[in-house]
Amino acid sequence: MKEYNIKIGTAFLLVAAYFGVMIFYIFLDVAVWRKVFPDFSNIK
Repeated sequence: MKEYNIKIGTAFLLVAAYFGVMIFYIFLDVAVWRKVFPDFSNIK
């Protein structure tokens, strides 16, 4: 089995990148998709 060694700074960078992608996804959901397809949104 392979052993991976990452530094704590790299781990924080990966977590920050993950949250950045999730915030971008939420922005797309709220700003674009709910306005383009309002009938499919559960929240009104």
